[in-house]
Amino acid sequence: MSEPIGARWARKVVRGLRVGLGTILILMVLLNGANAFGRFVLNRSIIGADEILVFAMVWLVFLGAAVVTWERRHLSIDLLRPHLPSRAQRWLLATHGIVLAFVCGFVVIQSLSVIEQLGRIGQRSMGAQVPMTIPHAAIAVGLGLAALFALLRLVTPSLSTDEDKAAGSSGSAIH
Repeated sequence: MSEPIGARWARKVVRGLRVGLGTILILMVLLNGANAFGRFVLNRSIIGADEILVFAMVWLVFLGAAVVTWERRHLSIDLLRPHLPSRAQRWLLATHGIVLAFVCGFVVIQSLSVIEQLGRIGQRSMGAQVPMTIPHAAIAVGLGLAALFALLRLVTPSLSTDEDKAAGSSGSAIH
């Protein structure tokens, strides 16, 4: 049986996100090292480097949130689910997915409003002069993907993770 198109697409996106996250992290280390070298050896720092590092970290967090949502590896306290029958576990996962998608979707809508306002006034960061729409877009992109991934997991019965198999349920919350 072939994998559903949505799942195939999501796996490709997650693979790309992993490469992107690794690349961002390597670039952050290089920028931090260059800035430290400049500051302590040359007595000159890179203007705006600290801001850029913070903005890159924001992108890491929100893109990483999308990845862990797809893989169902986000932090959780799982005291109840292992003790429930498999049908109740599926309903609990479905409820979790629906709430996650709703909350992420709500935050994305609010984020898009903020991005639009920041773009309209042309706000930039103080040191690096980065348009503030760029760091704020991380929220919309990361949580938008997280919402989409949560919904895909709800409607695609063939998806499963090692955690789901260990818990005795399939990857889809609805059967």
